[in-house]
Amino acid sequence: MKICGLPAGLTLGFLVLTGCGANPAPAGAGGSSSGGSSSGGSSSGGFSGALIGGAGASAGVSGSGGHAGTSAGAGSGGTSGAGEPEPLEIEGNWLYLGPSDGPHTLKIARTSIDYADVSGSWASKWTITARDNGLRHYQMQFVSGSGTYLPMGQLMSAAYDVSGTLLTVVLANGSAYPQLQGAGSCTAAADGSPVPGCSLYVKQ
Repeated sequence: MKICGLPAGLTLGFLVLTGCGANPAPAGAGGSSSGGSSSGGSSSGGFSGALIGGAGASAGVSGSGGHAGTSAGAGSGGTSGAGEPEPLEIEGNWLYLGPSDGPHTLKIARTSIDYADVSGSWASKWTITARDNGLRHYQMQFVSGSGTYLPMGQLMSAAYDVSGTLLTVVLANGSAYPQLQGAGSCTAAADGSPVPGCSLYVKQ
């Protein structure tokens, strides 16, 4: 014979549910048993709102060890999408001063660079693909061009210096950054020779 103690505070319904003293009432006999599962998870041994047939009492015993399932929110634990890139310190509109190309404008935005001849005979558009304000470097990828546009290339790397309203930029084809000889000058300090790919601009 199975002997069970009756913990303080529990009714006959607890004995029926645990198999002590009597067999549990079958579903539909005097009452019904509703869900032992919680939303999103499972409850081990948990009974909620069980009606015990013959006893006429409702045993609302929550199962110990039961755990409510949780669903992770969208993006939980992942990395957030990249925001806007760091702005270049030379963003804005610039006018070409020399030394050798025709007069044109340079427009530097957050993610793009546009060159345009002042007479409208040529233009080119570029996407900024890398930037470093500390090293004063950036790279740009060709997007489109019209006329005999400048600069010529597909991937251009630039070193720059800015002093007040004066911008010095040295461009080179490819991913290797060129050397900037001196701010505000497109001639080599050693011998005064022209620096390839060097341009001077003034802020508009």
